[in-house]
Amino acid sequence: MILLLLFLGGCQPSAPQPVSDPAHISHQTVLPAYPDTMVVCGIRLPLEDPEVRDRFEREFYNTLHNENVSQQTIAAANTVFPIILPIIREAGLPEDLKYLAIAESNLRTAVSVAGATGVWQLMELVARSENLKINYWVDERNHLEKSTRVAMTFLKHLHKKYGDWNLAFAAYNVGETNINDNLKFQHVRRFFDLYLNEETSRYIFRIYAAKAVFEDPTKYGLPAYEFKTDSYRYVTINGPVENLTKLALEQGTSYRQLRILNPWIRRRGLPEGTWTLAFPSSSVPGSIDLAGYEYTKNPPVGTTPSGVVTHKVTDGDTLLSIALAYDVEVNEIRRWNNLKSDMIMVGQQLKIYLK
Repeated sequence: MILLLLFLGGCQPSAPQPVSDPAHISHQTVLPAYPDTMVVCGIRLPLEDPEVRDRFEREFYNTLHNENVSQQTIAAANTVFPIILPIIREAGLPEDLKYLAIAESNLRTAVSVAGATGVWQLMELVARSENLKINYWVDERNHLEKSTRVAMTFLKHLHKKYGDWNLAFAAYNVGETNINDNLKFQHVRRFFDLYLNEETSRYIFRIYAAKAVFEDPTKYGLPAYEFKTDSYRYVTINGPVENLTKLALEQGTSYRQLRILNPWIRRRGLPEGTWTLAFPSSSVPGSIDLAGYEYTKNPPVGTTPSGVVTHKVTDGDTLLSIALAYDVEVNEIRRWNNLKSDMIMVGQQLKIYLK
């Protein structure tokens, strides 16, 4: 009987143990402590406040935890920072604003569920208000130089309005109307006294965490920056361009490289207008033999199709941008496709009846 009891006792499951934050588990023995003082755009983070310290610590270790993303961010920064920093300085704004771009997109041309697009995650309304082109052919929110100028104009406006960078960051993330309403309703003036949604509350701390990690990534075992200032050469062309592969080959590169360096282009051609395109600095015009290359599937870019066309939804498309591209009304697109809302999905095919 005693032996049986001992045997059964050994088979019982052990009591559950508390699980720590995964970010702390994988790095708890190798990660250095986070900085004692954090300042972004001249604003000191009040780390003496236990709640503020805990919230910052969470984002700091989350940033370090995903080493692959951190390395990709550094690789992107090598080409992105040399382009955006002169524009930030030209606007007379703090260079620390580059860390906002990391918090927004990790310096990639991302598209959020809300439709914010590009390195600076610009919403369509803000982009259009500053005359960025968003249509069937192009989305200049993915044009790094142009979108950076728009982001700086918007951030300068927000800082002037609120007189505080943390509130400006929050308004950039969730919108001025939301912040105005919450400041009034909650009867507070400081960001740290506001009760906001989790995404915006964490967003501010991601900016501080981005500076803590990426100001000197080698402190945390990450690669050093190797800034590339001569990766591109620029060519200005007059549209329409019917075949961008042919243009790329004429410039000594590939269609793939052209699209990677010019992510604002959405189609295989460009309409009428003047366009400045980036090409690899190593590419040599005329170095590729175009003999034998022929592709005539697409209709001429400058022409207007007639009848019914099918539009395949791509990243960044909205019913408004599609309607503007085809010169039709949003409610017409809804009616033609039996849509009950403005929600559309990447890959969805929409019928457009051209006028």
